[in-house]
Amino acid sequence: MVLVVSVTGLATILLLSSLAFNVEPSSGSQPGMYGSGPRADFPVSRDSQVRPFVLAPKAPSSGRTVPGFDGGQPSGISHVIDWINTTYYTPVGMLDYLYFDPSNGYLYGLGGWNGSQSFNSVCHSAGCWGNGSSNFVIVLNPMTRKVVGALPVPGNNGWVIGSPIAYDSQSGNLLVLAGYGRACPSCTFSNVVQISPSDHVSTLLSGLGSDADAITYDPNNNELYVNNYIDLENASVLTFNATTGAAIASIPVFSDYGLAAVPSEGRIYVAESTSGDGGEVRNLTLVVINDTTNAVVATYPDVDGNLTPFWGAQASGIWYDSVNGDLYLDSYYDTVLVFDTSNNSVVATLNELPQQPFPLAVDSQDRQIYIDNWGAADTYNWTITGVNGATNGIDQLLALGDNASDALAFDPATSFIYLSVAINVSSPPSNQTAIAVLDPGPEPLTLNVTPPSDDIDLGQWANFSVSVGPGNGPPSYSWSGLPGCPTSTTDTLSCRPNETGTFEETVTVTDSYGVSNSVGASIVVRPPVSLASITPSSEEVDVGQPVSFTVIANGGTGIGSYSWTGIPDGLQCDGTTAGATLNCTAEEPGNWTVSVAWTDSNGERTPVTPSPKVRVNPSPLIERIVTNRSSVDVGGWVGFVATTTGGSGGGLYSWSASEAELLCGTSIGPILNCTAWHVGTANVSVAWTDSLGETSPAFTVPFTVDPDPTVVGIEMSTELPSIDVGQSVAYTANVSGGSGGGTYLWGGNLTSLGCAPTDGPILNCTPTVPSEWLTVEVRWTDSSGVSTGWATSSPLIVNPDPTVKSVTISPASASVTVGGTVSFTAEVSGGSGGGTYAWSGIPAGLSCNSTRGPTLSCTANAIGTSYQVNVSWTDSNGISSPIYTSAPISVVQPSGGGSSGTPTTLFAIGAGMIVVPVLAAVWIFRRRRKGPVPPESVEPHPGEPPLPPTESL
Repeated sequence: MVLVVSVTGLATILLLSSLAFNVEPSSGSQPGMYGSGPRADFPVSRDSQVRPFVLAPKAPSSGRTVPGFDGGQPSGISHVIDWINTTYYTPVGMLDYLYFDPSNGYLYGLGGWNGSQSFNSVCHSAGCWGNGSSNFVIVLNPMTRKVVGALPVPGNNGWVIGSPIAYDSQSGNLLVLAGYGRACPSCTFSNVVQISPSDHVSTLLSGLGSDADAITYDPNNNELYVNNYIDLENASVLTFNATTGAAIASIPVFSDYGLAAVPSEGRIYVAESTSGDGGEVRNLTLVVINDTTNAVVATYPDVDGNLTPFWGAQASGIWYDSVNGDLYLDSYYDTVLVFDTSNNSVVATLNELPQQPFPLAVDSQDRQIYIDNWGAADTYNWTITGVNGATNGIDQLLALGDNASDALAFDPATSFIYLSVAINVSSPPSNQTAIAVLDPGPEPLTLNVTPPSDDIDLGQWANFSVSVGPGNGPPSYSWSGLPGCPTSTTDTLSCRPNETGTFEETVTVTDSYGVSNSVGASIVVRPPVSLASITPSSEEVDVGQPVSFTVIANGGTGIGSYSWTGIPDGLQCDGTTAGATLNCTAEEPGNWTVSVAWTDSNGERTPVTPSPKVRVNPSPLIERIVTNRSSVDVGGWVGFVATTTGGSGGGLYSWSASEAELLCGTSIGPILNCTAWHVGTANVSVAWTDSLGETSPAFTVPFTVDPDPTVVGIEMSTELPSIDVGQSVAYTANVSGGSGGGTYLWGGNLTSLGCAPTDGPILNCTPTVPSEWLTVEVRWTDSSGVSTGWATSSPLIVNPDPTVKSVTISPASASVTVGGTVSFTAEVSGGSGGGTYAWSGIPAGLSCNSTRGPTLSCTANAIGTSYQVNVSWTDSNGISSPIYTSAPISVVQPSGGGSSGTPTTLFAIGAGMIVVPVLAAVWIFRRRRKGPVPPESVEPHPGEPPLPPTESL
């Protein structure tokens, strides 16, 4: 029975039902060894999946009843699903060799041991291993469980331990090596016969050594290789044409017990046993023959590691595994060697087998080796053992009890084992023989889980199914192991586990014969999916800097995929990523977040979860550089302070300054201190790298280093050397160099000048008392704190207020005649001198010149008294004196009478023609010499009496 477990579908159960066929005795010739035609019922090949061997429990010891047996029934045999009775076709004893032909699906049995022959110590001592009738071949159809033919073959006493049957694939003939008569006087030598598909039997070779018991056919060149064993020191490998029997080659070997053809490699492998001390077989050598040249091309001595005891190195046969390229060498006693033909070395030694493990059957697909084992000598404790070719582990498959077996074959299509059994062995042995059909037990089960992996999430469905291959009757099922899952008696199980953890779900399949097999699959039930955390690479970045978000998931199965959403405009991200990390670049300031959901490999999805916010700062910038002063003098100190905007704060500053003007300290902070040492304009620069490592552009300002401050001079607001009391004057300190600003300290005649207190560059003064030679002093301390020396102004005189002290009249008599002249002269004091005089109040009786000087000249032209004039003085500083009024004067008539006024001389000539010219000439003369001439007639001022008549000469 073959069991194959799959996950995705319902179990497919294929049963090769046990058929109860009656074996029909034959009383004569049979209708053709191969039956009536091609096999239509030959089963399909098994799937090619390689499965390790799994030991199945024993069935009940009663076994199956063998129909038609005359004697007792077999006992203690497990796994027998049917029997084929061969007693009627084995008149000379039990079958010594079974051969399964995979090309047509038939089973061939070679017999020749006479069961009636006494098998005792006498025969042993005489060296006769049996002495009976001729050999025979029976042909069986395994599908119908019937013997379809039985043919005698020339030969005698064929108790074989090698491989005496080969199939000629070119002609379709069966080649049988018949005969084994070692040290038996009445035994014939071995023969090779051909049995054609039409049941024609002919002898191909004869006269071979009595111990020749192994042949192999090479389809590459249609050659037959036969071991020709004579004794321990006389043996050879004989090569014949498989069609004609013509001899081709003889290759000497020491003692040959087994042959195997490997056509794919062009090689024939020979197991050669060599002797040790006393002629004992001690060493097993593997000889390799080229199947084209028939020459030995390689030897591998001592492949058995010099096994002991005696006969331990004798090879009873070689079997080749065409799928895996391994040779299996039966070392006769309790060891099977596994030889890898790809690297020509022994890769495993299967020890602890019962004695004489031969023959051997190979299941290449499942890497199983089935071995028919003798027990201890003469005890007949026979077993069949299964060996896992993948792990080289030995599994006890079948115990035969006291039933003898000497032949074994394997059907790769059904995985059935065919075993020749002598029923109830005794001394002498029974001649009742049968072929037991065995199922080696359920093949291994593989259990898978859906969803596709063996991990599921809590709450998900777990689906199990098991499929059973060819077997015996409908199986039963039992499931267990997963919490929350009920048991099931069918080939499927679907449930939702209710606990998390690692569990083993096991299914036990039992066939109708009680043969059970169990298999378990580990399944991990994980907690539900969740997101443990979403962590940004930084909680704060600057514009232009990278930031990534990494999610850690809990529970769930496998890696799965991640879906990132909610990516803001302020972040430029790899939006197509399905991994656990999202890589972004900050593009705009703000507080940004992204969201993510995780879908595990089983399709379970978490809720969409937002990440913590990431603060994106504007790019760091130097806003300005502030100084504690706008400029500094040579030798002065100045401090620079950088103010910033954007960025993340903190960080480091990188300062630079023109060393030609400034000598600065080292600073990585926002403040730089420098000392000026040369006049000029220095460039001061700074760049800022914030705490996140982002660097601003450099910011630069010019800074002037001034020469030392100097007071060039003191400028007065007046150019005159003096001012009047009450008049204001301003002093301005003219400076150069320095850093500007600052304060001024004034000194000197500040009190006398009436100066207002100030620390500025202009000093305003208004003196209240006159004084002479007054000066001021000034000292300047600029904004850099550097002071100049004292500077002194030009001296200044403060005059008293301007005053007209008196007006002097000339003549001094204070009386003047009409036509006479009079002058007024102002005398002043105080003031600044110079300036102008303003004369006013001139009476009508005086005709005065227009003047701004200190003297006013007038001509009296009318008689009058108390004539006065007024005068005021405005000095050079523009200060005017009060108005001063002169003393009065009088204008009188000249002495000698007449009217007052200018005297007139009249001449009476003719009618007056002479008078006028004389008068005119006199007037002009007087005017030129003495001043103005009074007018010819003066009109009196209103209210005055008319003038007297002019005197005549």
